[in-house]
Amino acid sequence: MRAAREKAGLSQRELSKKLGQQSTYVYKLEAGIIRRIDIVEIIRFADAIGITLNDLIS
Repeated sequence: MRAAREKAGLSQRELSKKLGQQSTYVYKLEAGIIRRIDIVEIIRFADAIGITLNDLIS
């Protein structure tokens, strides 16, 4: 997820804002603090950085 976010040129804070989450949300995902994320959130993450779900998971 981090590599995809960085490739999109977004900071953790910018992506968190696009997702409508607190500023530490993406940091917690990338650091493994948030261990469970549902498919809807994964799709929203991919959409926010401008890639497909398939590209994100491959």
